[in-house]
Amino acid sequence: MLLAEWDRAGFVTPSKPSQYRVYGRNGYMTSGPGYNAMVALIRAAVNDAREARDRDAATKIASAKALLATNHLGQG
Repeated sequence: MLLAEWDRAGFVTPSKPSQYRVYGRNGYMTSGPGYNAMVALIRAAVNDAREARDRDAATKIASAKALLATNHLGQG
């Protein structure tokens, strides 16, 4: 579910880590640091799931979903 939502957001990888705005599709927008935080959480959640650390993965998934929700402008 998280990866499907991430794909739907379709963020363009920022050209600089501190880029002010990073645009996605369907009304998503974040900053370079916000984008990097979401990517780090998603990668860590995938690794936790592979290592059967389900509780840790679930916590990271919830955090990433919350960041995605706060970066959705409700358009599209």
